Amino acid sequence: AKTQLKHGSCADAVASFEKALGIRIKASGEEAEIAVADTYESLARVHQQTGAHDRSREMYEKALAIRKKVRGEQHLDVASTYIGLASSHSALGSSEKELELLSKCLAIREKELGDQHPDVGLVHAAIAGAYAKHGSLERAGESYERALAIELKAHGESHPSVAKIHAGIGRVRLQQGNAELAMDSYQKALAIRQKALGEESIEVAGSYDDLAAVHELQGQWSDEDQCRQWALDLRWKLLGEEHPSVAESTAKLAMRHFQHESYDRSLELYENLLNMKLKTLGGKHPDVAGIYHNLSMVHFQRGTHEEGWNLYEDAVEMLKELGEDPHEGLRL
Repeated sequence: AKTQLKHGSCADAVASFEKALGIRIKASGEEAEIAVADTYESLARVHQQTGAHDRSREMYEKALAIRKKVRGEQHLDVASTYIGLASSHSALGSSEKELELLSKCLAIREKELGDQHPDVGLVHAAIAGAYAKHGSLERAGESYERALAIELKAHGESHPSVAKIHAGIGRVRLQQGNAELAMDSYQKALAIRQKALGEESIEVAGSYDDLAAVHELQGQWSDEDQCRQWALDLRWKLLGEEHPSVAESTAKLAMRHFQHESYDRSLELYENLLNMKLKTLGGKHPDVAGIYHNLSMVHFQRGTHEEGWNLYEDAVEMLKELGEDPHEGLRL
């Protein structure tokens, strides 16, 4: 199942984990219960990747209940599950619940590991990210600085966890509108990742996207395009074309080319995206209808109006068949 997940076969991974769950849930004893909790968490992560965040939360809650029962309320495994559950609440927009769960995790880790342990630093970073997402930038900066101090002391300057915190600080600076400081933080993160993980890693792809966001803010389209293309190429090579992250990168780059009137390239990217979604979602899905719509907009701008109208009508008809409102569902 983990191999399937790595290559983007989320549906196959879910089937494999559910099969394992059916076997493990019949066994007895504490270790068997922990194995069931582990499987629930694996399912939660797959559902999270596919955007099924309610289902992901449900799986994390089941895992948490088992871990509390078997390990006790203050066990480190419980703390780790709090982080996963917090991420599901984050995706669902439940910011207060996310921070509550991360605070519980922090309390357990500080008690069990001490306040200078690198795992404590990572929770401070997660809390900082939660503050940043919801606009509490000053508090986010403070939490990131705590996290950075702990991780530097534990690992030195060239560790991937330090890179992740530099990237988080960069996002805060970008939200504050300080492109130069954001670029500095993002470049530090990229350099560490390239040294520690190699030139070809998912984390390096993430750094390229971060740099692209700075170039976007500065209006440097050529540099932005290059960074986004590097990120897409890495994800395609490392994850395969059916992985959700590849589709997300492709969609973003297609949209940016459309906005910059690079219609031929936008068309090529949207057609690639359509092929990906047809393979993973089938022929009738709101996301597929959305791509038909975006393709129609590109054709209209290119002057190929007949193809544009055909695609637009296909998108509208598909959404009606799916019981969706075309006026709500069709946006570039």
